Amino acid sequence: MNRIARYACTAALCVLALPPALAGAAPQNEESASQNAEAAKETAAPAETAKAAPSLQKEEAVDTSQEKKDEQEDMAKKAALLEAAAEYPEAARFAPYPNFTLHGNYRVSYAEGRVDYPALAQKIKAYQVSRRLQLYPSVALNREWTVTGMLEDIRYDREYPEDHASDNHLYLDRLYVRQTTDHGTRFTLGRENLWPVEGNLFDLITEGVRYEFGNAEKEGRADLFFGRTVGKSSRLSKERKNGVLLSYLKKWPKWQTGLYYYDFNRDDDPFGTPAALTDYVAQQNIIDRQRMGELYVRYGFNEHASLEFEGVQGHATTDSDHWTDTAEGYIVTLRLRQQPSLLRPGDYGFWFSYYNLPRATYIAPTIDADVTIFGRSGFTGFGTRLDVVLARGTLLQVMYYDLTPKSEGMSLLGLQPFEDGRERVIATTLRQFF
Repeated sequence: MNRIARYACTAALCVLALPPALAGAAPQNEESASQNAEAAKETAAPAETAKAAPSLQKEEAVDTSQEKKDEQEDMAKKAALLEAAAEYPEAARFAPYPNFTLHGNYRVSYAEGRVDYPALAQKIKAYQVSRRLQLYPSVALNREWTVTGMLEDIRYDREYPEDHASDNHLYLDRLYVRQTTDHGTRFTLGRENLWPVEGNLFDLITEGVRYEFGNAEKEGRADLFFGRTVGKSSRLSKERKNGVLLSYLKKWPKWQTGLYYYDFNRDDDPFGTPAALTDYVAQQNIIDRQRMGELYVRYGFNEHASLEFEGVQGHATTDSDHWTDTAEGYIVTLRLRQQPSLLRPGDYGFWFSYYNLPRATYIAPTIDADVTIFGRSGFTGFGTRLDVVLARGTLLQVMYYDLTPKSEGMSLLGLQPFEDGRERVIATTLRQFF
């Protein structure tokens, strides 16, 4: 017992002699430990809050400025969409809707042409001055549906005014309703202008139904049209035709290919005007049935320069004299600059085309020269155009064509009016877009 008592006293003296720091490090139960931790947090909380206050204020300021920035960006996007809708009717469906946009252009054109027929000892000079106003109203009903029209006023001052009649008033030239979905489909019903491959073979106002599928700006697009062309009274004929137009366009980074099929039949009296009965050139331009297949290939050297090829095979017949022709033709186009941006003064575009087209290989080409004077012989030659943006929305175009008949030996009524024939045209157009 004395020994045990001595051990106990020794242990008690050792504990009393321990330093305070080591004594505080003794184990505690869980409840006391959690209470101490909470007390430590409460003690440190004011200091941490004081330190975090400036950072919280900065975050709130950043959030506020970000909201203002997002709001400004949204307003800028809406303004840009409205501006784009004023220039392109299709952009109206992305602007706040329902909305109404109106844009247009006014152009003044001057053209001077010379036609030589050595076989007939004839030299013809002609000039044309025209003024044209076009207005494009468009209503976006919602994100998918738009209604678009075109009002036009054309006035001619020329040496032979009987060739074209001035309107002298605005009239409704086009009107169509269009549904554009987010899945890449587009459905159009009404009167619009069709000009595949920039109208090198076909550029006419049409009435009917059109269905398109795909993204024309990226991968490509399939297109189906069924309806009729809209004829305009002239000294030749009304030129109204029924038919279909099928196309498929595919795009790659540098290459672009397209297949087109045209099938049109005349549905009105080809001799609807008295002049057509006596004008043998007018008779040669009357075609009752025409079918064409076209292959289009484009290679882009860079963002501006490209080389394009159009190969065409066509078949045409007439009922008046049972004329029939099956022929092949082609167009080669070199673009050194693409179409300029109207928003950048000083921007320009330039292209050069060579044509080799028998009469069976085109219906109504976009050419400022008059190819009807060559009748059934078709035409060959070149054309070029320079576009320059003089100011924001102001475009100057200068064009030149030098064409000869494709089949010079073609005879009509015992004559050969196209032998050694030649047509040269220079034209300028000043257009103001608004």
